[in-house]
Amino acid sequence: MVMAGKYRDRITIQPATATTSTVGQTEYTYPAGTQEMTWARVEQATERKGPDGDVQASGSEVYVIYLRNRSGMDYRSRIQIPNGETLQVVGISVDVLGVEMTVEAEKADL
Repeated sequence: MVMAGKYRDRITIQPATATTSTVGQTEYTYPAGTQEMTWARVEQATERKGPDGDVQASGSEVYVIYLRNRSGMDYRSRIQIPNGETLQVVGISVDVLGVEMTVEAEKADL
């Protein structure tokens, strides 16, 4: 169940736009006009669970972000959090009702 009072952080979702370079490779850009702001809960995590449920130490900063389900978010999306850091989405899960989304993200290489 979504509890709106728990969403206290204002985040900016940056969807990726695919373009083809002159050599035929797909490149992703994040145009300013496509950004969307929303409320979320951002928590910093220091570890992540592997595919079999085992906890794995992470060499990078990992964040877990809880927000209402967004249909346009995918693994190419970036999220800017209140402290100014830009994160790259690495994991997405949606609750069984399709209401709340949990996103795992790491610092993006800019």
